[in-house]
Amino acid sequence: MENRGKADQVIQQAGCGLFQSLLVVLVNILPKFGALYTMLFMSFANYNPGWRCLDNAPPSYVFNHTLGFSESFATNQLKKEENSGELTIGHFIVDNKTSNMYKEESCDLFKTCQNVEFDPDTSTIVTEWGLICDESWVPSLIISVQMAGVLAGSLISGQLGDVFGRKKLLYIPLALAGILCCLAIYSPNWKAFITIRFFIGANVACMYNFYSIYPSEFLVSKWRTRVAAIPTWHFGGLAFGASAMLYKDWRILHGSIGVYLIALCLSSLWVPESLRWLEVKNKTTDFDNVVKKMTRINKIPPIELENCNQNILPLNNDGRDNKTKPKNYSILDLFRKGYRLNAFIYGFIWFSSMLVFYAIIYSVKAMHGNFYINLIMLYVADIPFSIIPMFIPDLIGRQKGIILFLTISSVFLLTTTGLGLWASGDIRNIGSLILLTLCKMNLSATTSCNLLIGSEIFPTVVRGKAIGYGNSMARIGGIVAPLFTANHSQDLYFYSGILGSLCLVCSILAIKLPETKGKKIKEVFDNE
Repeated sequence: MENRGKADQVIQQAGCGLFQSLLVVLVNILPKFGALYTMLFMSFANYNPGWRCLDNAPPSYVFNHTLGFSESFATNQLKKEENSGELTIGHFIVDNKTSNMYKEESCDLFKTCQNVEFDPDTSTIVTEWGLICDESWVPSLIISVQMAGVLAGSLISGQLGDVFGRKKLLYIPLALAGILCCLAIYSPNWKAFITIRFFIGANVACMYNFYSIYPSEFLVSKWRTRVAAIPTWHFGGLAFGASAMLYKDWRILHGSIGVYLIALCLSSLWVPESLRWLEVKNKTTDFDNVVKKMTRINKIPPIELENCNQNILPLNNDGRDNKTKPKNYSILDLFRKGYRLNAFIYGFIWFSSMLVFYAIIYSVKAMHGNFYINLIMLYVADIPFSIIPMFIPDLIGRQKGIILFLTISSVFLLTTTGLGLWASGDIRNIGSLILLTLCKMNLSATTSCNLLIGSEIFPTVVRGKAIGYGNSMARIGGIVAPLFTANHSQDLYFYSGILGSLCLVCSILAIKLPETKGKKIKEVFDNE
């Protein structure tokens, strides 16, 4: 088979106009927003806002500690009550009329309490089904099962997308995920909820695979870097944190994202199939129609297709060439000679970076300060930084960008561990919060560079499988992430050392990746 370049030449002539801009919004930005909202949901849903035992409510209440009061504040309260002789062993006694604090309480009281009330202002799956004490492991299990669903979706979606096209593998999962999100709010127990979250994860994986590579197959090199660096994740995370703070109700959050995903399916009436996919599948009629649509919307002169690459084999009326049939590829083709090491490093970086990313996100509850403010700030801080990935890959290269961002992430994490060992008070608490926020910023930039290099080091015929493979490795990292999710500040400092070391190993391995800056994307393997 000849090394195809017709789509590439068409894209070069068409440039980047209104067609590409609409495509980026409809198949990248809006679906990515929905996928992010869905994946971040558990960072709110696993939050324990506090509970109290009302068995002996008058004149005092007993509260749980998790509304975000600092350790130093709680310690001072302990000392005051101990000095006044009012301290009750194992818990605080707080006057309900003068305080709304929820303080830490032993699980023994929870087991014997006949009238438990969670914070009435917040509804999460923890408050819905009482997932604390003996069942405190359930939220972490739900996260892992959700990520297992994402892994399953990643493993099959790349193969299906290369066979059936990018469009089908974006919009069908989009609709299914929306329907499942709406159904989940009627879950009678956490077991039903965890089952639905598995299938939501599988469909989100399909969305993730193809909202990334779909628009890139209509763009020239310099615009692929811009699209990969659009701060959709940051603004989406900000919107999610603000929504969680505003509504504080898991059913409202879950149902609203379901409606949003279903509504996005309307864009399928306009969005065409990938130009590069149509070329490698020899679907000439559809290819020509997409080119005409692109030139019409961009308001440029018609592109003479017969002048774009005279070496392409003539095609029959059924869209197939006269001498060859399209070859079927599998994920094993990513590990061909000359690609094997690249595939391993690419996958390992995805695994490690997303393990660290999700470990930080799901550890918000252990960070110093207010839970909701911290959740929002993790993404607000990203926004000014988000412009950097738009230029770094073109300035220093994709590979060097990955090395730079992973090295900086490693430094921040290891410094957090150092603060936990040798600092105290606000220096330790506030310093670790700032460092972890900065680390997450760099990991977001790493993701942009890694996604970009993955779409460029593998040819079009296996690009869907390459992105699916990378997404699978990322979800394995997500499955493992709950093992490194901190419930208390001391866990946070310990895990930061492990995660920082992992980032350092990845930055060293990335030295062996090829640089793809300024290089033409291959349509097929070199020997075909």
